Amino acid sequence: MNDHDLEKTATGLRKRILQYTGVPVCIGIGAAKTLAKIANKTVKKQCPQTSVFYMDTPDKIETS
Repeated sequence: MNDHDLEKTATGLRKRILQYTGVPVCIGIGAAKTLAKIANKTVKKQCPQTSVFYMDTPDKIETS
């Protein structure tokens, strides 16, 4: 999968979870489990409107 597909898939998954369960979720994506956990915490604090954050560049990793 390329980067755009990951974010698009995560956004669709988030919408589907909200639709079926009514539970709002945030999704963090990273190259490793630790980066994904940091991305998830980052999206909760910095980007609650999108609720999907992909740590794909060194700049995003450094600022998180």
